[in-house]
Amino acid sequence: MKPTRSLLMVFLLPLLIILVPALILGVLALNMAREHSLDSHRTQSDYLNTLVEMTTFERRSGALHERLTQVLDEAENDQLSALNREEEYSLINQELNDIGEQIDYFTEAGLIDELSNGSAASLEHAFQEYRRLIGMAYEAVTLNQGDSAFFCAGSGS
Repeated sequence: MKPTRSLLMVFLLPLLIILVPALILGVLALNMAREHSLDSHRTQSDYLNTLVEMTTFERRSGALHERLTQVLDEAENDQLSALNREEEYSLINQELNDIGEQIDYFTEAGLIDELSNGSAASLEHAFQEYRRLIGMAYEAVTLNQGDSAFFCAGSGS
């Protein structure tokens, strides 16, 4: 055996035996860290989208509540015809359906439950109760004009 060959066997071969697996493990670790970072980025992006939707939801529900109060006031003052009441109720009902879809999105996103356990279920329940109040208010407006003052006062609180 030549002296250079024994030098290769003594120093370089063990060095390669250590370096090659270390490089492979390093590359695998970097890939795993990158995947974890991308997954974390996606999650944060989803949460940010949910937060943006929540602010839109708050504005839309506030505008709907204001509109409902206005319609009840107009109905109480006999400013709405039967056709106008139907139109307004149809528009309000459509807006309620859209808000209901947003609430479904919130419950599926999971951010609300992650922030406070059970909040998504209570949000759904509160929305169903609000929707029921609007239905009762519409019935009061169409059936008995005098009851609309009660619902108008209830919707203002």
